[in-house]
Amino acid sequence: MAARVVATLCRQCLSLSPRVLARRTITRLPLSQQRPILGYVRLFGGCTKECCAENPPRCWKCDAELSTCGHSKFFCRECEVIQAPEKDATYFELFSSPETFDINTTQLSDVYRQLQFKLHPDRFSKCTQEEQNLSAIQSSLVNKAYNTLLNPLKRGIYLLSIHGISIEEEDSLSSQEFLMEIMEINERLESAAKLQTLQDIETEIKLCIKKSTDEVAHAFDEGNYIAAKDALIKLRYYTNIEKQAKDRKMSMELSGEH
Repeated sequence: MAARVVATLCRQCLSLSPRVLARRTITRLPLSQQRPILGYVRLFGGCTKECCAENPPRCWKCDAELSTCGHSKFFCRECEVIQAPEKDATYFELFSSPETFDINTTQLSDVYRQLQFKLHPDRFSKCTQEEQNLSAIQSSLVNKAYNTLLNPLKRGIYLLSIHGISIEEEDSLSSQEFLMEIMEINERLESAAKLQTLQDIETEIKLCIKKSTDEVAHAFDEGNYIAAKDALIKLRYYTNIEKQAKDRKMSMELSGEH
């Protein structure tokens, strides 16, 4: 497992976030040298930078100083009023989760329920319009972050984007062997006339998804983002086929075909 890079820093004090600075330090090295310093920047504690002391973020209602270090702050500590989202907080930071592909989804779900209990718009129905608006914004952001991090494919694509790499809709793989495999599975799926055949294909695809997910995790652990991108493209192919198989199976079940 790669070592973690830990720093007590504040995003407000840097023209570039610590995350970007750390990423540039890592990715400009040869791949063989990346692993020893691979990690994530965890922001915590109170920032002692003079610029934060001179111009700290403040609560929009009571003007009390707000801390933006560490886990995103949703409420003012003084007046307990909901705040606007932290501008450059990642989805991982919203959930106090390490910026890594392998995350504890059970813990993620627990934190999600806790946050939504505090942020849900129904709790702010008797508050000011500003608080209602901020509640809706924060709740929507937490929903989006949760759905992204919970899904391995979405999580991987998002994590790649943090490292400055995108996966476009038209991106494919050059491996003819893999593309032939996908074509063969699609042909079997289209010609499947029995429910059992679809179930067999679905079982096969689940194994492919598991293997690709493991490849994604390993690539991120190694700091090999190009390999992670290729594995995610594979995972996207298999995920799409799995959806098609489920749709075909549901259609066949509804029509009474077996």
